[in-house]
Amino acid sequence: ELRNLMYTAQAHNKNPFTIRYPRGKGVQIEWETEMNLVEIGSGRTICEGEEIAILSIGHIGNYATKAIKKLNEDNIFPSHYDMRFVKPLDEKLLQEIRKGLNKIKGIKINSKLKGRNYIVKYLR
Repeated sequence: ELRNLMYTAQAHNKNPFTIRYPRGKGVQIEWETEMNLVEIGSGRTICEGEEIAILSIGHIGNYATKAIKKLNEDNIFPSHYDMRFVKPLDEKLLQEIRKGLNKIKGIKINSKLKGRNYIVKYLR
């Protein structure tokens, strides 16, 4: 995902483009894959579930994926969405999420970035 965002940032983009990424090693074992353009402002569905939605931005989504696997063992099946961008938000995806679910949880780790709060305010 990081490679795709970096590729998108340099490809015909004349506007500022900020990528926040963690230090350390990546989690994808086979990372030398073909790079693809990412539609700016688009989120993506990681998995569809029932009643609960987990929204993540960035590396923390890898932890959410692991947690969801454990929840599935207890017959809890949340949806997981990688929002990818704080601004512009994928408003179409947020509206779809909002329609079908009772509980929505945004997650972040040690971030001064206020994106998660921005998403929660949008959903209210």
